[in-house]
Amino acid sequence: MTMKKARILLLISSLIFFIGGATFLGLFALPYLQARQAAATMPAVSVATQQTEPMQRPDDYIGGTPRHITVPSVGIDLAVLDGHYNEQNGEWTLGYDGAYFATPTSPISNQHGNTLIYGHNHDAIFAKLAGVKAGDKATVATENGYVFTYVYKSSEDVKPTDVWILNDNGYPQMTLQTCTGFLDQYRKMYFWSFESYAKA
Repeated sequence: MTMKKARILLLISSLIFFIGGATFLGLFALPYLQARQAAATMPAVSVATQQTEPMQRPDDYIGGTPRHITVPSVGIDLAVLDGHYNEQNGEWTLGYDGAYFATPTSPISNQHGNTLIYGHNHDAIFAKLAGVKAGDKATVATENGYVFTYVYKSSEDVKPTDVWILNDNGYPQMTLQTCTGFLDQYRKMYFWSFESYAKA
């Protein structure tokens, strides 16, 4: 075989290998990676960890379902939609149209509970949370006309099974969650403590 024929054969083999690899990536690997990212963004919470309100609330209880969140220091200004867990397919509500309130967790309140709001690690959603600093503030507007202010304390990367991270510690707090790590295998949890509320 001449050198010219050998080069042509090598070129054809390389082309076939490239096309096969691109086809594999398009048909199998890319959807798999996208599914991994979506799954990694799901809340580190199970239906079993659902927070419950006391049967009798104090007279000074103020609470509501979160509907809007802002974190001015990093330019976050998002609608908050209800995020539900589908027991049939094991998936949470998730999209790029805003952040999501994990409905099994506590509603926003001035009394107690850990409220989880989650979203994609995307520039338009929660990727900018990486820039928050201790002492930064977030505000959450509720459906019944209140605005709650929270102060950022710390963050932690956890495994999807670390549902203890959302325990109700007896005081009002908020956790914001997005994904992080290689192939988004961890959850990045941002912890905020309640500061105040006001009527909008």
